[in-house]
Amino acid sequence: MTPDIRLYVVTDNPQLAAVELFAVDLPFIPAWVKMVTAHADLMAIPTGARVMPSWHGKRSLLEDLWTEERVTRRFRDGWDENRAEIAGWRARRHAHFLATCCDQSGAPVAQVSSRPAAPPAVAESASQTAGQTPEPGKTPAPRKTRWT
Repeated sequence: MTPDIRLYVVTDNPQLAAVELFAVDLPFIPAWVKMVTAHADLMAIPTGARVMPSWHGKRSLLEDLWTEERVTRRFRDGWDENRAEIAGWRARRHAHFLATCCDQSGAPVAQVSSRPAAPPAVAESASQTAGQTPEPGKTPAPRKTRWT
């Protein structure tokens, strides 16, 4: 069973539109949203549906077709109504995240990082690594890495 589509987003870059509008990657957008990126999908949008355009690149054929369809058919493309529903979804998602990942003070419930507290000790030179001691009065050259 497919969920009812309540909002169509006509775009030339669905990943960027998902991040811009919903603050998530494309696979995590709400089930009630359909990204429209092809002419056939644009023609399949029902008249009177809620539609948001989101353009990111050079003017494309899809954008020209959208302009024509918008004039010939009536879509509900009011930004205020659509933005309000998206903002409500983002707020509910954020509240759910806080409820599942944080305690009442907002601190994380569990340690997320498995990194050690301190980095392991590194030998000063190759001679120390091999178990040799440097000659007295002579300091070993600092070890060079590709990042220094």
